[in-house]
Amino acid sequence: MRAAAQAYERILTVLPTDAQVLDLYGTALYQLGSAAAGRPYLVASLRQRPLHGPVWNHLGVIDRALHDDNAADIAFRRSALLDPGKMEPLVNLAATAGDRGDPESGLLLNRRSRMASPESSDVALRQGVLLCQAHRPQDAIPFLLAAWRRDPGNGEVALNLSRANTELGHLSAARRPVMAVIALAPGTHEFYGSLATTHDPRLSTDRDILWAKAATVLRPLDAGSWLNLCAECYRDSRIDEAYRAARRTLTLDPTSDMGMRNLSAAALNRFELALARALAQRVLILRPGDADAECVLSEIEFRIGDARKAWALHEARIRREVHRPRLNLPPPWQGPGTETGPVLVATEQGVGDEITFLSCLAEIYDGITRPVVIEVDERLVHLVGRSFPNAAVVPRQLVPGDGRGQYLDYRALAERYGLRHHVLSGSLPYILNRDRDQPLERCGYLQTDLQRVTHWRKWLSGLGEGPKVGVVWRTVQLTRFRARFHCTIDELFPVFHTPGCTFINLMAGDTGAETARVKAATSAELRAPPGLDVWDGLDDLCALMQALDVVVAAWTANCAFAGAVGTPTIRLAQGFMHVSNGREFFFPNVYPVFDRHEAFDGAEAGRRAAAMLVRLISGADRR
Repeated sequence: MRAAAQAYERILTVLPTDAQVLDLYGTALYQLGSAAAGRPYLVASLRQRPLHGPVWNHLGVIDRALHDDNAADIAFRRSALLDPGKMEPLVNLAATAGDRGDPESGLLLNRRSRMASPESSDVALRQGVLLCQAHRPQDAIPFLLAAWRRDPGNGEVALNLSRANTELGHLSAARRPVMAVIALAPGTHEFYGSLATTHDPRLSTDRDILWAKAATVLRPLDAGSWLNLCAECYRDSRIDEAYRAARRTLTLDPTSDMGMRNLSAAALNRFELALARALAQRVLILRPGDADAECVLSEIEFRIGDARKAWALHEARIRREVHRPRLNLPPPWQGPGTETGPVLVATEQGVGDEITFLSCLAEIYDGITRPVVIEVDERLVHLVGRSFPNAAVVPRQLVPGDGRGQYLDYRALAERYGLRHHVLSGSLPYILNRDRDQPLERCGYLQTDLQRVTHWRKWLSGLGEGPKVGVVWRTVQLTRFRARFHCTIDELFPVFHTPGCTFINLMAGDTGAETARVKAATSAELRAPPGLDVWDGLDDLCALMQALDVVVAAWTANCAFAGAVGTPTIRLAQGFMHVSNGREFFFPNVYPVFDRHEAFDGAEAGRRAAAMLVRLISGADRR
């Protein structure tokens, strides 16, 4: 293509006004990555032949690449009028509709192309892309597969097929087309980053990061490749490598707001808080209201600044792209006394966060003058309903058929209960409006099933004398990033050496190898509660926790459950969101092993937890 462009350039020195050569040269410059340089030649060609439809289509393609959707739309429509039998302008018009955020209009435009050229790979590709933009990846897959069969090795098809499969969680299928394109064109750097982002984070290995690094080798001066490498390293918990990649990004593109955000996040994890704060503030100068930057600032304020300011910045999470879209919500609630009708407390994040944030609702519940509807994970409905007896407790309002739970729709709920206001559970601390030196004092707001508590106390008493200590040492979904904040089982051996204790396994999943390792090293046996489903039986799990003397828990939902039922709990991390020191901000019976300004260290966490456990079972720290 470069040789062709050079040939056209030489011809133009002889025939500077030849419309066809001007079109060819401008199009060649665009294909070489210089859309802005190629555009004037197409405009010059159209001055010679203003009624030539294909050139208008080429101009529209260039305008679309330059993100001038209005100009592209005009050019494509003019091309379609001049060449009504051609499908390319219609396909491109459909694409610009998708670019504008109106994929439904694009699908209507693409219907005519599908009727005219049902076997076209371009038409099938466009249909698949528009369906993905309309959040219908399952419907997009057949069209993208058809385009792949008709044009195997097409890079654009491969990328979109990979993205659709990734969206659906079909990660092996997502990798295959991208790997095929890499095999055909190993020097095409864009595909390496796509491949790196399709693996399951729970199964990530050192090999996966090499794909992102390969792109930086192929294009060492491409800021985007270094940006992608930073993101991959960060996700795989290579914080120092992510830090260096982000610095390289900003060296190549000093105005990259994404590079600043990534460097700020890496600096935060390296406890370089002043640098992290300065970078996040700089992003907000470039992009006022940037949600990701405000969330980073909230984390910094939680650690070293003003907690009230941190909770205000925390509200930015609702605007982040990763936040679940919510349809048909009533207006926001401003706090007790402002309600004019029923209030919805909407679900947010995981079950542990829900239980933690609902502790704030327990503080202000009596001041709410209208009915309350609480939305929670289905596994929590009975437990939360028992704890807030006058409230209506409902399961998450997930869109039917959306297996990944990406959207929630409140139309039916609003009509059923006449909802007038809403508040996300994660916004309750902001409404509560307390600083870090004003923690919650209510101990054990969750009301468990007393019959099940009696059942578990009877089972525990049958295990012998001495304190009964529940243990959760890691999350079930332990990614490489999360592993940075969890002890290994070996690091908790000091806890299991505590004399006189009977240890209860509160972990979900297969932990046979780890419990055997504990027994071999410490002689302690981790007892499994008979008949308890730790993952789905959360009501019963909380009843067991209330029957225990102490819980030792990693940064997991189970730590929140233990705190919410009032059991003395040792948290193998800093306090929730780094808000407080010495005791958990939300639960006075939860004791973090680290202060908010301290970095996590697994071995030190095990040693401190063992010392805390001795004090708790002796009654020295009971409150």
